[in-house]
Amino acid sequence: MVDSMYGIHEKLAYLEFMNWMEKHCPHLFCSVHEWVVSILTGTKSHMEEVSTPVPELDHILKGHYLINKTILWCMSISLPGIYLTIPSKSVTVSRSSSNPLISSCVQDLIMKARLPHCQIWNLIYSSNDHGLSMNRFSYHVSSYNGPCVTLIYFEGRNLYCFASDCGWRVSTKRYGGDQCLLIQFHPIYRIVQAGPDICLWNEHNRGLSKGIQIGQDPSSIILDISSEFDSIKHYGVACRLYRIEVWGCGGSSALEAQMKQKQWEAKEVQKHQGRKLNLFQKTETWEENPDKQLLEWGGVRTNHSNPIYLSIYLSIYLSIYLSIYLSILFSRLSIYISIQLI
Repeated sequence: MVDSMYGIHEKLAYLEFMNWMEKHCPHLFCSVHEWVVSILTGTKSHMEEVSTPVPELDHILKGHYLINKTILWCMSISLPGIYLTIPSKSVTVSRSSSNPLISSCVQDLIMKARLPHCQIWNLIYSSNDHGLSMNRFSYHVSSYNGPCVTLIYFEGRNLYCFASDCGWRVSTKRYGGDQCLLIQFHPIYRIVQAGPDICLWNEHNRGLSKGIQIGQDPSSIILDISSEFDSIKHYGVACRLYRIEVWGCGGSSALEAQMKQKQWEAKEVQKHQGRKLNLFQKTETWEENPDKQLLEWGGVRTNHSNPIYLSIYLSIYLSIYLSIYLSILFSRLSIYISIQLI
């Protein structure tokens, strides 16, 4: 990882290091700042009071995942707070409860150093556990509406991290907010791109290439994963795709919402699979009739109480039904005549 960060350089000038840190590791000294302030002021830091205990990371560090301690530390100094901390209301310090020996400047310094509650990451998808395919990837990451981090490992010891502040979703347009990041860990450590409209995931539109594209410029895609999940193009060069992992950074609430959505979708599928279509069923209302949905798909509005509109819709419905009935009748008649002639 040191070689990935600094290459073959044995020495770096101060300005070169500061420029590199501001671009790739903006949070490098936040934890050191927190520790120094707590030592100088003699106060118990906010991180020590409410932060997630270290054993919460055991399920990540002890597993056979792409994330190790080094990668996790690099993420902590590069990713925005939306991926690492739970959003909380601003905390105010009462002057009466504060130490009278500490000046107001130091108190402001303490408040700036205090960090909110650390977020717990949940594994949403792992190609080693769930299978390396678009179908399995789509099943596990869909309906997760929180920020997530995706690790992509492919040929050439290349390891990328794509941080999406709005999760994964199928779309015909590029999406992503201001806190999206594309980070390369190996063989070079750097923040490649940051900002909105960085990802495109297309599965159904035939006018666009199917698969996942990461990169803000459509003419210069950085990562292009095929729809079969068997290869990836790295700046246009085809490489073999090895592993993909997706970690949810939205906490337990986002994970529970995803599970509820999947349970609802499964119930809807079962309900429609067991339903028998009967156009002449008396208990079926017009709102539940599939013909109503077909008319609305065709651009015909059906929710009007005006009798004129109702008569128009009724005539359209009868004409469609009659044309279908006559076509079936004539086809059967033609088959019957052809059999009689033979």
